[in-house]
Amino acid sequence: MKALISYYFLDYIKSYRYVPPLTIYLVALFLNYTYKPNPVLSSTAVTALYLFLLMVWFTLSFFHTEDPTQQHLTILHAKSKVKMFLSKYMTMFLCVIVLSVFSVAYPVVFGMFGADISILKLIIGVLNHFFLGVLSVSMAALFTREIIKNPGTGWLGVSFVLLVSIASTGLRHALPNFLQWTVWVLPPVPHLMSLMEGSNVASIFPAIGFVYLWLGGYSAVLILLYFWLQNRGFWRFYDG
Repeated sequence: MKALISYYFLDYIKSYRYVPPLTIYLVALFLNYTYKPNPVLSSTAVTALYLFLLMVWFTLSFFHTEDPTQQHLTILHAKSKVKMFLSKYMTMFLCVIVLSVFSVAYPVVFGMFGADISILKLIIGVLNHFFLGVLSVSMAALFTREIIKNPGTGWLGVSFVLLVSIASTGLRHALPNFLQWTVWVLPPVPHLMSLMEGSNVASIFPAIGFVYLWLGGYSAVLILLYFWLQNRGFWRFYDG
């Protein structure tokens, strides 16, 4: 699997498909720290949200780097379709780790944070990026051509899911009482953001641990759903 991950990473780098989302993310990151000092928790929460939105673009472009013929050849060499797609997930998760660390290291190196900086807050900042990035990858994979053949439908679908995920708290108040429970099937993105509004780390425990478990479990379910739908040939219903 290590060889497959290296192959996918190099193939993606050579494709330059990562340039638009990476450029937008870096610009958003730098603009977020235009003025200083910045509070650690709320600032890293904002950039984690940026990563959550843009990892969708990264994922869709990455999963579609290979054309169907080339992908079929990769499956033959890997001798396992599951192994191939797991390698794709792992490659994207490694990208999430790199961007998560960079997103927190940049303001530290250039002194963009205020006096309230601490190791624990920096760890929380990295974890915020990581869990939201992994969630984004897991969501976006469900809208790739292996599941939904029509690219336009895929982009519209994932854009709708992103918006609903971010606005789920407001959506709950807009729904009738008997439908408000449906919001709980959405990922806890607003819950994480609300925890980051303060500056007191002690006040967010153990809630932050529960939210991380929720995000991790949600991502795992989406990944399992991806493989189940793919094996069922679900994309045939979306020929567009």
